[in-house]
Amino acid sequence: MFFGEHSGANLRVKPFPKSQLTTFGRNIARLRERANLTQEKVAEKLDISARHFQKLEAGTVSPTFGVLLRLRRALGCTWEELFESLK
Repeated sequence: MFFGEHSGANLRVKPFPKSQLTTFGRNIARLRERANLTQEKVAEKLDISARHFQKLEAGTVSPTFGVLLRLRRALGCTWEELFESLK
């Protein structure tokens, strides 16, 4: 994973290739289910819309660095679990 330009208060993560976004989304879904949380509850913890979170899980948008930090905390997972199977 590489970091891109600093955009306002959010450090942007360079977009993942589509295949990696799909895998990342599956990782999020698995970890969310393990934590017994709904998409809406995780979105609330991340301070993003439920629709945006659905897009993250579907692998159609790349997260900002801030969302990654909050996602790890909200799901109670390690970086390794979050990025499992991404190469």
